[in-house]
Amino acid sequence: GEAAGLATAAKKVVADQLFHVPLMYFPVYFGFMSVTKGGSLAEARQRWAKEVVAVTLMCWKVFIPFQTINFTLIPPHARIAALALCNVAWMIILSSSTNTTAGDTATLVPSPAASPMPLVPGPVSSPMPLVPSPAASSVPIFPTLAASP
Repeated sequence: GEAAGLATAAKKVVADQLFHVPLMYFPVYFGFMSVTKGGSLAEARQRWAKEVVAVTLMCWKVFIPFQTINFTLIPPHARIAALALCNVAWMIILSSSTNTTAGDTATLVPSPAASPMPLVPGPVSSPMPLVPSPAASSVPIFPTLAASP
């Protein structure tokens, strides 16, 4: 409904975050990512089972505060637009946290030594390059922009 009370907002957020996200959204996400990378749905299910708790907790940090604000302060006609903006940021976070290549044994949250570029920017003494040096990664971030031999 369009009710904007805190109790109504809490019910909507709980339904979305406890049922929809871990049981529908993430299985579809991991399934799609696996299949588009040449994997199987069985691999997607294994990855979901391994990472669903960590990725759901990460999701809660973004969407519980956002959806509470969205359902209580944002007018009903503007909620979808607000959600779309939040989803852009969420997809960057989710993709950065879960994107691995075939044979990569990286976990959901890589150690600083395993990641040439931090997921959360911190203070730096020099500007971060737009494209990491070849020594930083054997897989180019933008394969179509990689230098030809």
